[in-house]
Amino acid sequence: KGVRSNDTFGQTLTTVLQHEARYEMKWVAAEQTLVTNLPGWEGVECYSPRFDAYNYECAVRPLTGFAYGMAAMLKTGIYSPVVGGLPRDEAIHRTELAIRGVAFTHTVNMPPDYRGHRWGQGAAQSWEAAYWCAQAAQAAWWLWDDLSSETKRAVAKMVEHDADAFIGMTVPY
Repeated sequence: KGVRSNDTFGQTLTTVLQHEARYEMKWVAAEQTLVTNLPGWEGVECYSPRFDAYNYECAVRPLTGFAYGMAAMLKTGIYSPVVGGLPRDEAIHRTELAIRGVAFTHTVNMPPDYRGHRWGQGAAQSWEAAYWCAQAAQAAWWLWDDLSSETKRAVAKMVEHDADAFIGMTVPY
């Protein structure tokens, strides 16, 4: 039967998630770097993973987790502008900035001659890269109609690249 919004548990869970959104929105604005100068994406605003301060996991994973969680709240309608502290449009915008940062810094979306940080199959190869790709892609899918064409294009290329990376792979278990 699952959780229902009109039962006690569903109401409690909704309240917890709405309060979490307020903290997540403050965190992303305070802790993530807003840039407009990523190679190949000059002039397009995004939250850039903090590769300079963290390893790949600590740079990419928090942004994908943020995007996934916020997109789920926005898609299901439980995001509350009153509790979250931001209008719905701004919450969508910040979520898109995170999706963009993840997609734009993926190896397939960076110029071939770029020597800086990038991630994804072929760069920082691991099962985790596929997981981060999946989280960002799911977030993008939930908000697809609200995303810019640049974001959609970068996400599509990221998903295709990481899916193709596993063609012919022998499952190790």
